[in-house]
Amino acid sequence: MMVHPLVFVPQAVVDAGRRALVPLDAWRRAGHLLVTDGNVVDQDAIVQAILAFGQQYRITEIAFDPWNATQLALRFKAEGLAVVEVRQGPKTLSEPTQALAALVVDGKLQHGGHPVLRWMADNFTVRTDPNANVAPDKARASEKIDAIVALIMALSRRGKSQQQQYQMLVLGGRR
Repeated sequence: MMVHPLVFVPQAVVDAGRRALVPLDAWRRAGHLLVTDGNVVDQDAIVQAILAFGQQYRITEIAFDPWNATQLALRFKAEGLAVVEVRQGPKTLSEPTQALAALVVDGKLQHGGHPVLRWMADNFTVRTDPNANVAPDKARASEKIDAIVALIMALSRRGKSQQQQYQMLVLGGRR
């Protein structure tokens, strides 16, 4: 499975990252991180980047976390894209989290060496509920795992689209 992460971050986070020893500037210069002006990610920039991505790849669904992404989902819907709510938590994310682990262990996940995705994977852990269901978590509250959660959300939708074969893009919430 080949994935093409689009990771967005506001300039204020890049500025703060200079003190945190996270090479956000280098990732931005290499095209692995899409930086928007200001203190929060610019939703207009996200919409434009996703629509441009859709010129190269066929997007059939955008999965979104309803917590803090509903307005963005409505904008994509207005652009004619199908949006699907994917709630966070073990009930929804256990199976796709396990599927991601299997892809990684089997060497079937390809991401072109995307450094931001690798960094977030290093921050990623799972929490297990009493029923042995798992969900994404992070080792430390200050670390980010958004792109990994977005990938898990994409896997939660795999095989559920009305079309048999498709390219998929997922936007996750801020973690």
